[in-house]
Amino acid sequence: MKKIILLIYLSFLVVPFSYAYSDDYYGGEDSPEKIRLEAFNDIKVAQQLMDEASQMLEKDVNRQKIELAINLYLKAGQIFEKVSKVFRMLGRNFVGQADQEGADQAMETCLTLIKDLKERLKQYK
Repeated sequence: MKKIILLIYLSFLVVPFSYAYSDDYYGGEDSPEKIRLEAFNDIKVAQQLMDEASQMLEKDVNRQKIELAINLYLKAGQIFEKVSKVFRMLGRNFVGQADQEGADQAMETCLTLIKDLKERLKQYK
């Protein structure tokens, strides 16, 4: 009887672990085309974050808005950095050089804007 209970117990452990290590759990292997499309979707998200930060700084700028804009630009920059790495990984067969350079330039733009906003933030101390 103890052997049966032990066997049942072990089967409850093995099944979830085997599923966790299967391709279904992690979504299987993604094709380069799918990875490329996800990267372009990430670019859209990062651009929206940059637009939101820019709009926030158009009217009634205060310390809180600047800090929030810095955080939005930081997140956008991180996304562009990730996309740039993905583009490098995929190579020229899947991503053009202009897209690669665009992601790098967008990341640099975010860094520059963050630096400028940190300087503006000093005025509010």
